[in-house]
Amino acid sequence: MRSYPDIYPRLPIEAFLFFTERPEGEKWLPKTVVEFCEYYKTKYETEDLPQPRVVAMICERFVDSGYLSLHSRAGMDSMQNRYFGILKDNSLRNNEHALDYLNLHLGFVAFGFPYIYRYYQPLVLPLFFEDANGDKSLGTCFRYQGGIVSAKHCFEGAHKIAIQGIQKDYLRGADFIVHENSLMDIIFVEVPGLEHLPPFAGKAEILDEVMTLGYPRVPGYHNFLATETATVSSRFTATVGAVAASAEDIWICENLLLITAKIHGGNSGGPVINNKGQIIGVSVNMADGNGNYDSLGYGTVIPLSFLDKDILEGEASIVFDASGIEFVDFE
Repeated sequence: MRSYPDIYPRLPIEAFLFFTERPEGEKWLPKTVVEFCEYYKTKYETEDLPQPRVVAMICERFVDSGYLSLHSRAGMDSMQNRYFGILKDNSLRNNEHALDYLNLHLGFVAFGFPYIYRYYQPLVLPLFFEDANGDKSLGTCFRYQGGIVSAKHCFEGAHKIAIQGIQKDYLRGADFIVHENSLMDIIFVEVPGLEHLPPFAGKAEILDEVMTLGYPRVPGYHNFLATETATVSSRFTATVGAVAASAEDIWICENLLLITAKIHGGNSGGPVINNKGQIIGVSVNMADGNGNYDSLGYGTVIPLSFLDKDILEGEASIVFDASGIEFVDFE
């Protein structure tokens, strides 16, 4: 069965543009959901009319996210609901590249985690690790801008490394950059010629719903992409307060996050994504001797700001020595 994003791929951006268009010189009344449905079917010549109930649900999500405002609710299946918003720069209506980017972002909000999962699935890659003793393990990394992000411990002590979809010759020519704080478990691999991706990056707030993506070690499965969704619990908020404050007090004196989505072995290095489709951090290991939050059901996350500011902008970055690693193709 085809999903709504497949049948109506331009619905998010068209809905936003439709309800933000305000004619000049006329007495203005926000448009209705059923008017939008008829507009979309006519413009794209779809076989069926988008269901007003579904369109209204998407608009409500846009309201919750601040993209639209509600004028009124009325009618069966929300057909007469009216919404309105403001497009600050009307020139965007004629910028196809910007509209495609905005449609993808609005799609994250409109269709939720299943849509977010589908977008990120090909960007989250298994990482093969073999040490000098021949012991093998699997970790996770992900495409970000013009490179690969992972947990630093997925590279430390490696004799061989392979990343699915990245040829060994590209890895041999890559630059490996880490944080100057040796306890910061994050690495950026700048791969020459790798396509730059849209920078869907964000910040986390307490109680934000998040999803982790990675390749945990599951007996009998190989390259097993797993997801978990969770919300930082009210118990956590009541006992600790701000996530950043708790992490700064107890671990490496940096503003890290704890999430209730557990990070299993193999998940390390994978992205943590909020319900707007923004990467908010990287799944990592706790430093030895600093408490065992995994037993409490928490996962530890390095906020993406440490990657963007400290590593990519070079404010607190150093080169990681990868000369002793043999890079091979993923099999």
